[in-house]
Amino acid sequence: MKKISIIGCLMALLMASCIDEYNANLPESDSRILVVEGSIVSESSCEFLLSTTVPLNTNVNNSTFNEMAVTNAEVWVEGTDGQRFNATMTEAGKYVANVGTLNENHAYSLKIQYNGNTYESTPAKPAVSPDIEKVWFEQPREDMNVDALISLKAPKDGKPQYFKWSFYETWMVASYYHSTYEYDPETDEIVPAKEDFGLGYMYNDPGEVVMASSETFQGNKIEGFRLLTLPNNTNRFVWRYCLTVNQRAISKEEYEFENMRKKLSSDMGGLFSPQPSELPSNIHCTSAKNNAIGFVGVSGNVVTKHYFADGGSEIKSNFRMDCAQLADETKARYTNLELYKMGFRVSLYTPMGIEWSTASCVDVRQQGALLEKPSFWN
Repeated sequence: MKKISIIGCLMALLMASCIDEYNANLPESDSRILVVEGSIVSESSCEFLLSTTVPLNTNVNNSTFNEMAVTNAEVWVEGTDGQRFNATMTEAGKYVANVGTLNENHAYSLKIQYNGNTYESTPAKPAVSPDIEKVWFEQPREDMNVDALISLKAPKDGKPQYFKWSFYETWMVASYYHSTYEYDPETDEIVPAKEDFGLGYMYNDPGEVVMASSETFQGNKIEGFRLLTLPNNTNRFVWRYCLTVNQRAISKEEYEFENMRKKLSSDMGGLFSPQPSELPSNIHCTSAKNNAIGFVGVSGNVVTKHYFADGGSEIKSNFRMDCAQLADETKARYTNLELYKMGFRVSLYTPMGIEWSTASCVDVRQQGALLEKPSFWN
């Protein structure tokens, strides 16, 4: 018997802190266990991450990260309806399959040819997500953070449902000074601005996945479930904010797997710290008695919707910008080019003279914003 280190997925390869020791009680031949991450989703570009575990005495560095990524596998999605979607490796250990429309009456599985063996996930019919009934924002007090809550309609058959949500944030930002002029360092002149840089849009992917089961709600109706908490001391809620919600229905087995993995990661500091048998993995080797770790779920659709909130009216923000224009005596000590190189921008230009302020107070791009309005913005 020997100890091994488990790496839960390719993302963990990038973070040495995710590697944790455990006693798997596995034979020497099983010191390289296949680890699979990903989901089969109808009409989606699906990513599957393949890696292996490494012996405990391995010195983990950039070289072993590449070694742990599985790069010599054949990967595809196959259905009982005869459909097959081949995956292509786009980077070390990442395989992408463009999955077409899945039939709700047929089962689908991920199949892998690796090191002369065949692995596959347990075939499952696609879990279909219902529509979202409502998403709203609550702020108990003006000085408190903001909760995003969700409600779904009760299932017609009254059976429990299981869901996974991911998010994407977009919000409007405006400069403190809305200048229509800018300094051109090439000509050393103040010229009309080529574009409006006083209004823009910022983006954030929290990288957070939230799950819930309707079993914990009365009548199996998810009502007022908190998706996430948002800080109100940033520029998110000064003007207009949008939370994009992606909802996917999952099976009870996938829900239990993800919950257990999350609990074990929290308790022991690693994704797969205990023995693999303690996780409800649905990846099996059909050609030998090899172990594998992971769970590949099957979903029939993803419900994506955008939810807006207006800052100042619906939500109060505690964000304040410290912006001031340069004093006359400061401006007198430097040339325009020197002020520009020092990070100042034209905040006001009139026949009476030029006013300067810090770049972030004049140009939203200096705050990290993009000028182009998103296609979904309203």
